[in-house]
Amino acid sequence: MSPGGLERVRCIAILAAMSHLIGPPAAHIVQEELGDDIVLYDTQRSQFYELNPTASDVWRLATGEFTEAEIVDLLGTAYEMDPEDLRPQVSDVLAMMQDSHLFAESR
Repeated sequence: MSPGGLERVRCIAILAAMSHLIGPPAAHIVQEELGDDIVLYDTQRSQFYELNPTASDVWRLATGEFTEAEIVDLLGTAYEMDPEDLRPQVSDVLAMMQDSHLFAESR
């Protein structure tokens, strides 16, 4: 595959991932708010996750009602930032959450 073709495939994969609804939290996740931070406890894996303020805001929006792109846009508006500057961080946080099985249906 040519480099241009490979880049096109990557873009399509990113767009497809961003079009899925994110969340809701899995039933086995217990949440505790500590100021701007959230601590999650996975009762199935006996694992704690301490989320910083930005990751906590991503978690609060991961209700199953928004896509990744919508979460990025909402945070961009809330933080008065260009959403493109937030996109990599939000993607990384969501990937961690999905890899850690924090959502009802990790994708």
